[in-house]
Amino acid sequence: MTAALGLGIRLAWASSRSRALAMILAGLVVTSVLCFLIGFSIASIDPNLQLVRDKVQLLIVVSLVVVVPLLILLSTASRLSAGTRDRRLASLRLLGLTPLRTRLVSATESAVLTLVGALIGLLVFGLTAPLVEAAVRARADWLRRPVGVPLWLQVALAVALVAVTAVVAVLPARAAIRQPLAERRGAVRRPSIARLIPVMAGVALLTGIVLDPAAEDGGDAGMGAFLVFAAAAALTGLGLPLAIPVLVRLVADGLARTSRRAGLLLAARRLQYEPSSTSRVVAGLVAALFVVAGGRCVLGAWEATPQYVEAVKATSQPEILPVSSMSGDPRPTAAKGIQAVPGARVIAELSILHQKGCLNGTTGCIEAIVGTCADLRVLVQGLTGCAESRPAWVIPAAKKTARYQLEPRFGRPIVVPASADVLRGTLRNDLWPSSGQPVLFVPQAIAKLAFAEQVYVELPPGTRSAFVQALPAGAVLTDSSHAMYEGEIAMVAGYRAMVWAVGGAALAIGLLALLIGAFDRLLERRRQIASLRAVGVPVGTLRAGQVGQMVLPLLLGIPLAGALGLLAGAGYLAFGGAIDYLPWRSVALLTLAGLGLALLAGAITLPAIATKITPESLRRE
Repeated sequence: MTAALGLGIRLAWASSRSRALAMILAGLVVTSVLCFLIGFSIASIDPNLQLVRDKVQLLIVVSLVVVVPLLILLSTASRLSAGTRDRRLASLRLLGLTPLRTRLVSATESAVLTLVGALIGLLVFGLTAPLVEAAVRARADWLRRPVGVPLWLQVALAVALVAVTAVVAVLPARAAIRQPLAERRGAVRRPSIARLIPVMAGVALLTGIVLDPAAEDGGDAGMGAFLVFAAAAALTGLGLPLAIPVLVRLVADGLARTSRRAGLLLAARRLQYEPSSTSRVVAGLVAALFVVAGGRCVLGAWEATPQYVEAVKATSQPEILPVSSMSGDPRPTAAKGIQAVPGARVIAELSILHQKGCLNGTTGCIEAIVGTCADLRVLVQGLTGCAESRPAWVIPAAKKTARYQLEPRFGRPIVVPASADVLRGTLRNDLWPSSGQPVLFVPQAIAKLAFAEQVYVELPPGTRSAFVQALPAGAVLTDSSHAMYEGEIAMVAGYRAMVWAVGGAALAIGLLALLIGAFDRLLERRRQIASLRAVGVPVGTLRAGQVGQMVLPLLLGIPLAGALGLLAGAGYLAFGGAIDYLPWRSVALLTLAGLGLALLAGAITLPAIATKITPESLRRE
């Protein structure tokens, strides 16, 4: 047993340095990204509050979006140079090594490299986490505690990744260990149709959720149904890479029977011979696109809420900002900002007065608005019945007195007679937060204040910052007409940034897996390509075959990933009754973009066929 462990450790680096480096890189990326995911998830949870259902669902979805591509990347790295490794394991069996010891050699070889990468990943996390945390805190305030991962959890994570890598390295090599002679002779193994079972089961569950969402009304049953959805989405995402070899083999069989082009026929024959190896190259990107498409639908669920729709509509209109001054007349103060913002203008001049002795909102007191009827229309929508010659109630008092003594911020108190008139209209809650007190309108012609205490400035959307920066010292600002919507806008903007950041990371991981797998397949095919070059096959035909082997799995896998990601997103939207807001157009664009990036990444490997592979490679194989 010790000898098998030693052999596995020696082969880890000596057998293929490119594979060793790729596995170390994969272990580093997977470990560090998972540590950041865990660390930021823990840091974002308020220790004094219980997790509400929406937060739990969000955490589950984000975890799936990140973890699925990472598992695919780890699996892809574990099966690099699969053909060469399987033949080597078959040779060990033929030399007399027992099946158990052969599996131990294979598991040790992969586990050692993953362990090295995991340790480096933990070190990278420890060194960079404070820097990343500082950058996040400088832009957002959603972190509730320091970012960190407990030591026991780091150890458990490294052990789990090593165990997963060992299992992934051993399970696909079962045939080579059981039938070593057939493996050495190059036996062709068709992928089992059973590979379709996980993705078909996931699709069936997701379809059922979309057609009859059990969690639409929330509650315990809703969370149970959501967990079923999460399981179905994970089953679909992890089952998709398993299903692609079956589909690739079926398409390759058809092309081999019908194609007359040499390059396409070459690609079809290679895909028939090794559908799993070829499809493994695109598995990471396919899984990443699946989760990114689903994440885009999750973002659509937030963007479809009535609160957000109303907030977007409101903030797309000109903003009204009340401005006052600590020194008195606010008009000179506001004029400075208006000069700095083209299109800004004063639309109302009003004063807000309190009944004497009622500055703190004492029960039974009133508030008063002093200005003209034209000014009052800025605060009261649908105003009718206003006159410049008499006071009138905007919000009537239950008990009225003969007169009211009102105190302005500047100047002497004024006495206003009571009024029985009531204006019609609605106070804008974005400019007049309800205090629960009666509101009396007093015309400026009666109050005769020296100046209005507040001017209401209308600003073009998005210009508030420039306006505020231009104001002199002493300016006092109250909540603008956009203030009540900014929380909703900021929350969805934070979710959007998170979705695209996590989605971008997932796509980057998928592309990394694609590049690693593509170059690995090129190295594995050196003998086949050299043989073809030796018998005079043109480089153009070899390139056409290489393109076919890359493009066919992509053309099958990426559209399928986009469609299934859309289905998973539809299942998520069904829980909030927002299925009508399914963002299929943006998912289609994501799918096309993913296909374009994949083709670009695959094209990078093409020059190596002509410049790196020559007939002389036969003597080195």
